[in-house]
Order: sequence, then structure tokens, then C-alpha cells
Amino acid sequence: MNNELNRKRDALGAPWGRLDVRSTVLRLMSAGVCLLGTMSVFADPCGMVPPVYIEGNVPLERIGLQKTFVFYKDGIETFVIRPGFQGKVAEFGMLIPFPSPPALRKVADDTFSHIAAAVDPPEVVVDLTPILYKYRSPPEGSMATDMALPEKSLEVSEVNVVKQEAVGMYEVAVLEAGSADALSAWMKDHGYRYPDGMDGVCEEYIEDQWCFVAVKARVGQKDGVDPKPGMKTTDSSLPPGAAFDGHVQGMGFRFRSDELVVPMRLSAFNEGDLHNVVYLLTDSPMKARDLPAGHVVRQVTGTDLLHNLTKPLPLRIIGGNYDDIPENRKQSLVVERDPTPHNGIAKDLFAGDLLTARTDKLTHEHEEMEKELLNIGERLRLRGAEIDRMHDEILQASRDKLTADAIADLQDMTLTVIDGDFDREVVAAENVYFTRFEINPARNTPQRYNARVFGPSEEGSATTADADVISNAAAKTVAVHHPDHGRLLLQESEGGSPSQKWLIAAGLFVTAAFLYVLFIRRGGRTAAGLILLTVFLAEGAAQEPKTGAEATVAAALNEIQDTSDRNAAISHIKSLGDAAIEPLLKAAKNDEAITRRGWAIICLKEIGGPKAANAFDSLIGDPGTPHIVQTWAAAARVDDITHFEDLERYARLCGQYPALRRPLRIKLLEITANKENTTDIESLLKLTLADYQLQQTLAPVLLKLKPATLSDVLVSSDNTEVRRHAASWLATQKTQGVQGVNQAVSAAIAFDPEAEAPPWGTGPLFVPGVNWNKEEAVELVNELTAWYVWCVTNDQQEQVSKIVTNLNTRQLMNAAGFHQVPGTVTEWLTVWEQVIGAEAMETLMKGAGFRYRPAKFERI
Repeated sequence: MNNELNRKRDALGAPWGRLDVRSTVLRLMSAGVCLLGTMSVFADPCGMVPPVYIEGNVPLERIGLQKTFVFYKDGIETFVIRPGFQGKVAEFGMLIPFPSPPALRKVADDTFSHIAAAVDPPEVVVDLTPILYKYRSPPEGSMATDMALPEKSLEVSEVNVVKQEAVGMYEVAVLEAGSADALSAWMKDHGYRYPDGMDGVCEEYIEDQWCFVAVKARVGQKDGVDPKPGMKTTDSSLPPGAAFDGHVQGMGFRFRSDELVVPMRLSAFNEGDLHNVVYLLTDSPMKARDLPAGHVVRQVTGTDLLHNLTKPLPLRIIGGNYDDIPENRKQSLVVERDPTPHNGIAKDLFAGDLLTARTDKLTHEHEEMEKELLNIGERLRLRGAEIDRMHDEILQASRDKLTADAIADLQDMTLTVIDGDFDREVVAAENVYFTRFEINPARNTPQRYNARVFGPSEEGSATTADADVISNAAAKTVAVHHPDHGRLLLQESEGGSPSQKWLIAAGLFVTAAFLYVLFIRRGGRTAAGLILLTVFLAEGAAQEPKTGAEATVAAALNEIQDTSDRNAAISHIKSLGDAAIEPLLKAAKNDEAITRRGWAIICLKEIGGPKAANAFDSLIGDPGTPHIVQTWAAAARVDDITHFEDLERYARLCGQYPALRRPLRIKLLEITANKENTTDIESLLKLTLADYQLQQTLAPVLLKLKPATLSDVLVSSDNTEVRRHAASWLATQKTQGVQGVNQAVSAAIAFDPEAEAPPWGTGPLFVPGVNWNKEEAVELVNELTAWYVWCVTNDQQEQVSKIVTNLNTRQLMNAAGFHQVPGTVTEWLTVWEQVIGAEAMETLMKGAGFRYRPAKFERI
């Protein structure tokens, strides 16, 4: 059976391939301890199957510390936050006041952990102590323009929309308002709910001519949002696909301000404590003006900060010195001590802000490109760590080039860490302003406060000599390998891709050499003229003008890149229909700008149809296509799916394209929302087999199925794994309190004296491995016993083996009240008669078409 299953999988062909091994392992691990008692079941494709593990649902609540990063230099300020929630959170938003309209950007998920590691880098520990049968765990190791507020104040009823844009998972509006009532009315009219109880504070901000940034998540479950000051909760009864545990996308805001200020007044209206950790990067040491000086827990000079970000991590040696370290270990230390995996995000953040202060620009080219990549991903429902990592690979070279010099300016700055419970009345009364303050040196140590643990450090300290053993130059020569999937790194370039330029150059060189050999001795002028002609023809071929649909598509893609009204340009391409597919596919495969490739895929998705689907499949199956383009194509293909069968095909790609899981989950929820689609139970089960995380998404749907429906699949599917999974979900229903599971299983395998074969046919026989009570267990064993006798008399030994395998499961024996199944059917009937009694045994055999005598049976 396993060979047959593998043949079916192999028949899918590239790029689908076999089930991802990691996905299969996760599914097996998810059953936990239950599997330990049933390993023999998987060797023999019959028997009891444990329930599926379902991740718990937790109520919506705020998690973790509220962390904020603030940069201020030369009148430019950066404000970075990443709120944390757990529970079912489909939509949430923020309302934040600013003294001037900010530039917006997404920040990396690990920003704050990297800032902490910039303050206190983790040590690399080498333990040279002789090992005496012990194990030591390793150490844990459109471009935005500057916009000034209008000089004249707004009318009381007016709201001015300074700008609206999408940033990853958010829709953001920068607003100026003439009054709190006007702000409230605008927000309600545009899908927000104005936060209650804060008119007074908002009026004060308006009087001071501050603006507001309104943020809401782009998920599409409902039109409006329901914010609280600073952030908001949402309806906990949304579909399970909207469930979310952890932190939402972090956001960075850059704006102009005459003085350093953190606009936290609205946060005072949130429930819960106001424990905050603020990382303050300024050109002098600081404290919050109206909060206790004791909240300042660390201050790091710019020189030390730069050292932590660029020099090898500190090295601590136990039980010896550097010369005692084996040579191969010394070599590995070069990579281990590279600070980039620990605080490289902080370095990029600091450098970007310092470059802003140096150039007096609120945004940079790579930040705008990142927003383009995010917006492409959002249109394809791609979001999360995997897609972020791909974006980072594309942007890193451009980012490094821009910020390489600016990071040196860090030496003139100081990073202050403020950690404490902010007084609610103080925060509500006024924004947080700052004043110069230097912490007592005795308190300014990692032993008193380690930024990575938010408290006293338990680590030792490396000596200065140890810390500098490996030179910075050596560390920089090491290639740091980040997780990837073999994808290519693309970046914006001018005048054609590097590969195209190389081919042209190589062609010109070969042609020139050939012409030289043939003609140079016959006449230099002729040779030179031919060479120049060759150059002219090569350049002409490289710049061949586009015509027809290709020219229209190219022009529209330019409009998409250059205008905020890109929907009109996309609609223009869509109106061309199938005629645009070939030019779009060409752009998606070959365009030198990665974002143009993404928008080409968006346009293909909008056109839709079989030809567009074939275009996506050709991109997915092309090994020369960059991984991010393949991921975009797969996500676009999933978005067009309407049938479970096609969805299962693409679910098998999740191992190769992990970012595809989110679009698949959303599509699953859309399809299963139609009750007619949930009748295809076998396809649903195949999807849960394809990927563990999709299994969790479909759990609520499968738990609501009638046990009789799952039991029918249990005995009728042609797929062994589907049968096993049906048994597993029946067991899960039983553990979740669904009524009638055991009765449905018994009914599905009920004995029929007129049948020509058992209900499960030639396939395996599985039953759900749960705690059966006495009555349920006896009912099931009666049905199996009747079939046992029937199979013996009809000489069907393979079926007998299946029945005995199930009777021999420990759970069933304990529930029914017997200890083992003896070797022959007559011996088994004697055992079973002792459990149910002679009268019940006679009734059972008569119903099965046999006359029963003690230890004997014969056909009636």
C-alpha cells in the first residue's frame, strides 16, 4: 500500500513532488504520547488511530512588554513600535498623534531583540573543562516627501487627508482635523471606529496643530474596525483563519519635531499596566522629564554601541585560555562571533536613522522599495517571517550601500534604556518629554540590568584580551549564511540585468576577435567598420522596441510603479485580456526590476483564466525563476482556486514555499464557508494530510462534520492515509465531546449477512483510538466478531488478520473486558462468551446467520 501511495505521489510530477518530510514529521509529532502506544499500528496498516492534536484557542489578551524605539537628532525623530497580542485577532489598529506628518515604514519582527543585543551582546562561551560524563547545554545564543502642516487652521468640521498608503498588513491615513468631532466622523465613515472617551485629549492635540496617524489591518473580514487608544481589540468570533498568537507587524514613523517627544498620552486609556521599555538613541544621555530617574536602567555610549554592532561578540573561556582552544574550534569561532545574526537589524535601524539626519530626508530608496514588496505580497495574501526574509535578501545590498558611511555617526550618540511602570496620570496629562541625565556608573552595568533579559545578568564577562582575540577584519571575511531556499538575489539595476550585459559583452568580444583575424591584415578600416557595425547591431538588438500589447503592458507597468493610482493601470492591463498574458509572463520572468515582476503577476491574477493559470505554473516549475517570484506565482494561483482537488495540489508546495501557507489558509476558509463544498470530505482530509498547519486551520470544519459522514470515508476511501486520518478525526471528535462517534463507527462496519464482502472492502480497517466505555466497546466487538466468523467460513484470511489486529488493541480490550484474542475463532468465541454471556452470544450468532453452541458454531 505504501508503494502504491508513493507511486500516486510521484505521478504528480515536478514541481509538486512527494509530501514534504518535515510536514509529515510534524503530523506524527502532533499526536504526542498517544503514538507511543500504537507504533505497531503504523507498521500494520490497520488498527486504532489516536486523535489529532489541535492547538488551543486562547482568549484575546495583550502579551509581553510594550517596547518602543525612539531616535532623535537635528530635528528628525523616529518612533518604532510593535504591539503584542494573543488570541483571535483578525483586525486591530492604532491611533497615534504626531507633531508633523510622518514617513511610514515596516520594521523587522526581531527589531527589539536585536536592539537589546546591541546593548548587551551575547557571549560566545568556550568550555575547556574536561568532560566527565556530563552534558552542558549550548549558550542561547511613491516616494514620500516632506510635508509641513498648513499655516492656516482647519474649520471645525474639516478633516484634511495628508496622505493614505498601504504598508504591509496595514492601511494608513495621515489626518489633520479641525475638531475631535470631525476626526470621529471621518474615521467612522472610512471603516474605523473613533476611540471613545478621548475627545478632550484629541482636542488638545488639534489645538497644538498635531496630526493623527490612523492605522487598520487589511484582512477583509469586515468593513470597520474597533480601536482603542493606541491599539484595539476585535471580535473574537471571527473565522479560525484569523486566529493569531504573538506580535503584529511593527511600524516605524519618521517625522520632524522641534524637540524630542514620545506621544504616549492615548496609551493611558488602555486597560492593564503601563510597563514600558523605551530605547532612546539621542546625541546625549537622557531621562523622561516627569518620570522617576530610577526608570533609567542603562546608558551605552555611541562608541561602545558601534563596537557591539561591528566587532566580534565577546568571548568567555572556561577552564583554560585561548591557546588551549583546538584549532578547528578557533576556526568556527569566527562565524560564531559574528554579531550580525544577533544585532544586525539594530545596526540597519540605527544607520538608516543616522542617514536621515545626515541627508535631511524622511525616507530612503530601499525603504520605499520594501513597501512596494510588502504591497505586492499583501495583494497575494502573503505575510509573515518567510516572505519578510525574502524581502530582506533583496534589499540588503541596497541598504548596506546607503548606510555604510552613516553608521560611523553613531559614535556621537548615546543609547538610553528606560524600563518601568509609567504613571498613568502623568502619561495621560502630557506627552513624554526628555531632559539630559547621566545614570550612576555603579548602576550602569549588565550585572545590574542586562537588556536581553530585562533584569540582572547571570553571565560572566570576557576579558578585553579574549574579546579582541579574533580581529574585526577576520570576522568580516566570513560569509554569514542566513536561512534560504536556494533563491536568487535580485536588485534594481540600470541598463539591463547583469546576465544580459555579460552575454552582450561576450558576444561583442568574440565577434571582434573573429573579424580581427579575418580582416585586419587586409585593411584596418574595413575591420574597424565591421566591428562598429557589430556593436551598433548588438545595441539595437538589446533595445528592440516593443510593439502592440507588449508596449501597452510595459507602459502600464511603468504607471503602476510611478503612480499611487495603480488600480487604474492594473484595470487597463486587465482590459486587454489574454493578449496581455504573454507580455506579462515575459515581464514576470525577465524584468530587471523585481517589483515590476511582482506587479506583472498581480496583473496576471486579475486577468485570470486557464492561460493565466498555465503562466503561473510555468513560473513555479522554472528552476531559473527566483524563489520570491515562484512564491508570488504560487500564491496568485491559489487565489484563483475554487475546488478542493486543485487546492490539495498546491498545499503540497508548502514545504518548498512556506510563505504559501497563509494564502492557502485564507482560501480554505473561503471555500469551506460554502456548505456545499464541505460535502467533499475526502478532499478535506487530503488537505489536512498535505500540511500540518492547514490541518489546524480546517479543524473547526472537520469537528462540525457528522460522525456518520467521517465513518463512511473511514471504510470507503481508496486512499489508506485518508482512511487513517478519518479515524484520527473521529477520535478527535470524541475527545472534543461530539456525541455519537462510537455508534457511527459501529454502524459503518455493522455486519450484513447478505453482503459479499466486509464494508471496508479490500482496504485497511481503522477504528478511532479513544477511551471506549463498556457498552460502546461491546457493540463494536460484536460487529467485529460477526465479521470474524463470516471471514473464517469464507476463507478470507487477510480480512481475519485485519479484524484480529483491531480486537487486539489495548484500549478496546480494557474497555470490553477481555485480555487477549486467542489463535482460533472457536477459542475467541469462548473468550467472548465469557464476557457477554451465553444468551447474548447466541443472539449475536443467530443475527449473523449461525447456530451457536459453546466453543462451536455452524452455519444455519
